Amino acid sequence: MSLLVIAGLAAKSGLMSLGGLACARLIGGGAVDRANVLRATVCLLLALPVVSAALPTLTVLLPTTAQAAPSVPLWEGEVGRIGSVAVSGAVPWPSLGAVALAIWLLGMTGIVARLALGLRTLDAWTRSARPVLSMEWLTVVDREAAHRRPRLLRSGQVAGPLSWGLNPGVILVDPASLERPGAAAPILAHELAHLRRRDWLFLILSRLAVAVFWFNPLVWRLHAELVA
Repeated sequence: MSLLVIAGLAAKSGLMSLGGLACARLIGGGAVDRANVLRATVCLLLALPVVSAALPTLTVLLPTTAQAAPSVPLWEGEVGRIGSVAVSGAVPWPSLGAVALAIWLLGMTGIVARLALGLRTLDAWTRSARPVLSMEWLTVVDREAAHRRPRLLRSGQVAGPLSWGLNPGVILVDPASLERPGAAAPILAHELAHLRRRDWLFLILSRLAVAVFWFNPLVWRLHAELVA
């Protein structure tokens, strides 16, 4: 990957992110419409490297003026006694494109590793959690999500209720929220809405877009707007 390719991806991702942010702010609909615009922008960003690699490169050949090659003698000089032979072991410096590629891969690897660690932590919390036995909470889940019922689990690892995974997904509830009277209906309505809208899926996709274009502050801004 050359330096020009990386610069081109940076410029295109910046324009896409800026366009998505502008459309999300100017659109006349509600929060759902704005979120859909941001989600579509994230998908376009993830497709950008694939499309750029698949499309053929346009090469423009400019006419050149033919010049006669100068006459170079095969050899001239004197041969003296050879006392010793010196061999240079100098290593050539890497090109700017190679350095830029290495830095880009390093940043992307760090963000992907952090994302993988977060997913592993969520999985560990889910495995150590226990099913919620409160009839108040179970009644709300049965009423609001009868057809695609998520796993409702009690976890002392979480600071507050959270949902993750693909629909039907998992809802982790902290002990303090479970003991709060009347908290089941609003908390479950909020978390079930996240699962139905597949917010967690697009959060992961947005994080992957940040990993690919971590050098672009507009992509970070797009991610912040989507998760807000």
